[in-house]
Amino acid sequence: MKPLIVFLILTLSLQNITAQKTELFLKDYGIQSVKDATPIVVNALKVCKEKNISKLSFPKGIYHFYPTFAPDKFSSYRFS
Repeated sequence: MKPLIVFLILTLSLQNITAQKTELFLKDYGIQSVKDATPIVVNALKVCKEKNISKLSFPKGIYHFYPTFAPDKFSSYRFS
């Protein structure tokens, strides 16, 4: 019985260590404290693409996006 419990604990621990991050939270990038959210979202999209993160989460709020800091028509991004 004891070896089974140890095995289960080790298995669950390894799953937590090897689990990939599947969601990126924009609150961690300080999106709520900026006037223009464009640079933060552009950077977050790059991180999502590099790390194969499938979900980008915005905290509840109002966000403003201005073209000043936007890449040219987001030509470097291919969303599929």
